[in-house]
Amino acid sequence: MLIPVNMKSPLEQAMSVLEDEVGDLDKFAAKELGYKSVNDLHDAFMGLQVDSVAAAIHEMQQGKRS
Repeated sequence: MLIPVNMKSPLEQAMSVLEDEVGDLDKFAAKELGYKSVNDLHDAFMGLQVDSVAAAIHEMQQGKRS
């Protein structure tokens, strides 16, 4: 999936910060959504979707609404 060039660096930085807080994003999302494995998660979501879902879950856990 392509993103605009001017969004690449901020997105990479945001995902890096998120990963520092929750660990591996795939494992975090799989656990929080109740999937038995990362492979099962990937059967349901594309990578970019997993990143977005992980970010949304983390925000909700922090008491924020995205």
